[in-house]
Amino acid sequence: MWEYIYFLFISLIIIMCLHYLYKYLLDNYTRKSEKDVLHNQTLKYKKIIEDLTKQEKQQELLDFALDESKN
Repeated sequence: MWEYIYFLFISLIIIMCLHYLYKYLLDNYTRKSEKDVLHNQTLKYKKIIEDLTKQEKQQELLDFALDESKN
């Protein structure tokens, strides 16, 4: 009976050691993926604003051209 408890105890210790070794190696020797969400969103919004201002300018030019053609 004591042999089984001893074996169980040793097995748990080995499993815990391997787990913490794995966690240590993972934390210290791998690159953490960081997403720069703020920068990406800022670029998207700037592009949208540029597209909208281009469309407004094109619309102003078209309106001006139509007014000139009517005169």
